[in-house]
Amino acid sequence: MKNKKERLENLNEEDFYFIFFDGTRMPNNPHYISITMFNDTFYIENEKEEKENNKDMYFINKVKKMIEDNLDNIEKMLVNKGASIKSSSNHEFNLKINNKTYRINRNECNKEGQKLFEDFTLKLYGLLYIYESSNNNNALNNITNKLKKEQNENLLNEINTWKQNKNIENFKKMIEEIKGYTFYCPIKENNNRKSVAIILNSKNERLVTAFTSMIELKKWIKEDNINVDRIKFNNYVNILLTEDYKIDGLVIDPFGVNLVLDKKIIKDITKIK
Repeated sequence: MKNKKERLENLNEEDFYFIFFDGTRMPNNPHYISITMFNDTFYIENEKEEKENNKDMYFINKVKKMIEDNLDNIEKMLVNKGASIKSSSNHEFNLKINNKTYRINRNECNKEGQKLFEDFTLKLYGLLYIYESSNNNNALNNITNKLKKEQNENLLNEINTWKQNKNIENFKKMIEEIKGYTFYCPIKENNNRKSVAIILNSKNERLVTAFTSMIELKKWIKEDNINVDRIKFNNYVNILLTEDYKIDGLVIDPFGVNLVLDKKIIKDITKIK
């Protein structure tokens, strides 16, 4: 079997490759995560080590599926080009899938393209975080720090403020943060059908879960057949108020701030301007 260097020198011979780099690789200041993936093996590298794994086909297939599900957005990244940004940090990936190649550099995208790139990166890190949690690899520290940065501290602060002092003003501030946030929603797949994941609380209420970060999600997610979508509050409202769903309410970070909003509160929230 060819080694990594030989395969990189002959990418045209590969049916699939995904070469991802995010961070800064500078003398005396290295901070990066690099993934090189082929059909049968992948390498995870950071400033401390590089590891090869040619056994975990499950992870490779999960990444490939995530990429295939986001091909429309990858095409949009190519369209949404802007003036090239000079930066010591590099965020890019090279990809070959379905006989088509892509080269995307975040620094060459406009604002819309950059947002799409960041959403794609977070989905990749979500998969990698779950994988790394069960494997001993120093890259996990870098991933954890990157995921923490995207956690909405304002939202968590407003939730905690309202819990400590439950008045209408604090409630409105909290709701404004909730309305503007894009949550992580676990999605179950069964026989090619998707459904939102439900959790039961101590009162035996069926609650839709909304997580503020992948770190919070990892406190609960255990099943292999769960994927994650980014969902706005309005999408949760549509799910909760649809009669086809027998759901009692919504819970934000059930193993963190554990904020429960029942259907009545959800209906009242939709009336707040």
